[in-house]
Amino acid sequence: MIRKGLLLAVLLASLTAKSQVRSISDLLATASTDPGVTQYQSLLNTASGLRMHDPLVRQVALRIGFNGNSLGDTLLGYIRNEDAYRLQVGFNSFQERNRQKDIKDARVGLLTAEYRLIQQQAASQRLAALSSWLYTLPALEACRKLDTFLVREHAILREMLSSGVGDVKVTKVLDAEEDKNRNDGSIAELESRIASARQNLVQLTGEFTDIDRSDLATVEDIGLWLAEIKALLPAVHPAVAARNARISLESANLDYISSQNRRFVNNLSVGYQYPLFVETPNRFNPQNNISFRIELLAPLPANNRFKRADALLDLREAQYDAAMTIETTRKSAESQLTSVENLIREYNAVTDRIRNGLIGKMLGNRALYGSISPLDMVELEIAQQKLEVDRAELVAEIGKEYAELLGCTGLPEAKYLLKKR
Repeated sequence: MIRKGLLLAVLLASLTAKSQVRSISDLLATASTDPGVTQYQSLLNTASGLRMHDPLVRQVALRIGFNGNSLGDTLLGYIRNEDAYRLQVGFNSFQERNRQKDIKDARVGLLTAEYRLIQQQAASQRLAALSSWLYTLPALEACRKLDTFLVREHAILREMLSSGVGDVKVTKVLDAEEDKNRNDGSIAELESRIASARQNLVQLTGEFTDIDRSDLATVEDIGLWLAEIKALLPAVHPAVAARNARISLESANLDYISSQNRRFVNNLSVGYQYPLFVETPNRFNPQNNISFRIELLAPLPANNRFKRADALLDLREAQYDAAMTIETTRKSAESQLTSVENLIREYNAVTDRIRNGLIGKMLGNRALYGSISPLDMVELEIAQQKLEVDRAELVAEIGKEYAELLGCTGLPEAKYLLKKR
């Protein structure tokens, strides 16, 4: 019974550990639940549910009046000879109400564009942390493998110095020591970089044990993705969309201000005057005492001159900001694209040296092993592994620049970090 319980506990622990291995797509998808994104979503929902235009009726007034004397200077004393009752309705400007509705639509459009920009920024943060972690791992593995060769070289040199067999030059010892120290420093730096990226990713996405790297895009995949990204450029970056939405809002605000002080129907009223008589006339028609009145205004648009000019300047500033944002994002995208392409060319050049260089050919010819001393052999392996380290460091640099490219083009999507299918 105890054995079954232990087996069940181990099985549950195994399942829990497996559940903590996250995929690249899942980690990037957490951008939609980022605190900043969810809070801005709440703001957007609030704005969408608001009624931001004035009602049709501005005011309703009931007026009651009594005509007569109030000083009692007549023979009959105080006389009230007429009552007046009037219902008056004032209206808001129809044009202003329509422009206010346009402002609401533009405001919601701006909030929507800013919401997408915040989403893009959240995704870019996760993408940068992911690439900094995953594309740095090959460099760390290459340096650790180089360390095994350097340790073997140190052991051979130490044995030669202890036994006195063989000619050990001072320069050889200094070079070996310098290589070991430099590689140790590189390992420490790479471990620190990976740990920092992992910590950032955990803070952004929550706890997990590891990442499933089976679908991670290789350098060759990145090269294929670049061709597709080129075809999409100039892509509409969320920052550009937000600037354009700001232009729409300022334009709607200008139209609204231009519509002010143009109301020509101020109010409409209907009234009834009820006369009182000492002696009732023979012929009395109450309909003659009903009155209708409409109050018309003569608009003076010049009264909006200051507000309209100020709104026009705001619109021009928004247009300038949009133009500068478009130019900035275009230049950044082109610059990042060139950087990634240049790094891929360097990567291909190093790969060619590894495959076709003389060092690789010597190491691949086992017939030569008998005529090469152990020290020379390990030095050949070190030289070859240094090329592997150079290539792995280029992979890390490509991953970093590629993540920045996806961010500045507004395309931080999971598929661009996965293998090209």
